Amino acid sequence: MTAGEARAGSDGTGRDPSIGVAIPFYSNLGFLREALASLVVQTDRDWTAVVVDDCSPTAGASSVVEDLGDPRLRYVCNPVNLGLAGNFNRCLTEAGTDVVAIFHADDLLETNYVATIRGIHRDAPDAAVVAPMAAAIDSHGSPIDTAVDKLKRRMWPGGQRHSLRGDAGLARLMHAFFVYCPAMSYRPALLPDQPFDPRWRQVMDLDLFARVLLNGGTIELDRTTVYRYRRHDGTVTSQNARSFTRLDEETRLAYEVAALARAQHWRRTAFAARLHWSQRLNGVVAVASSLRSGESMGRGDAIRDLLSVTPRPSRGASRH
Repeated sequence: MTAGEARAGSDGTGRDPSIGVAIPFYSNLGFLREALASLVVQTDRDWTAVVVDDCSPTAGASSVVEDLGDPRLRYVCNPVNLGLAGNFNRCLTEAGTDVVAIFHADDLLETNYVATIRGIHRDAPDAAVVAPMAAAIDSHGSPIDTAVDKLKRRMWPGGQRHSLRGDAGLARLMHAFFVYCPAMSYRPALLPDQPFDPRWRQVMDLDLFARVLLNGGTIELDRTTVYRYRRHDGTVTSQNARSFTRLDEETRLAYEVAALARAQHWRRTAFAARLHWSQRLNGVVAVASSLRSGESMGRGDAIRDLLSVTPRPSRGASRH
């Protein structure tokens, strides 16, 4: 798709982009009910949505969808477990709309989420990805403000809108991953083939954003808080931090991005990726937590990652 075609909308009519919300689901029906309840009360009612069940071991997601009785919402189940990346990729194609938001099933939307992302995508039709601001909540839905959330706000660029592009944009992301991935929405027509790489379990998003920017694309940021991101022990991020999968993948991806940036003479990105200070800081926190808990599995490799100047061999990807 050319930039001109993107400005005109996917059908060339100049209309607002159609919005699809795809909800990847694997566990916790209670969170899913809350998530869908926040979707159906959107002020902008012109959307469609699909829950994509990745062979959940818990039955009942289809009933949760049916009980809402909303014709805009449907349910599909993968014939086999696709894993995180595979299910995210199916979400992007299953929605069938100009713009697709991948709404995590344990999070919540503010009532102006759809209206906000539609407006941003309309104003920035060349953006492959749109990233609004999010606020954190705990497992009960109460507001929290962790050190991570404070850092994200501090690193977020000034002004209401900001476009990430080129060497400067990717360097900013590699210095500190300050965006909230679950809040993001995508124009599938502007994404690379196989957007989410199945090699990864934790860094699929950063890997995609790096490829978008390295290929000349744009990520549009907006400071409007329209998403509530639930932090709890059951999230994949929490599990990966405890097992050091997060540090392992962040380290390997950082060196991959550094190599690609050097090949394109993107010096700022290459430096930021090799340093990857915020990822190392996350790793220090994980190692300290393992020392307090007495869990030593993987700690040696984690310490080597923290001190590394080159990546270790891959552990390999996994599914749910």
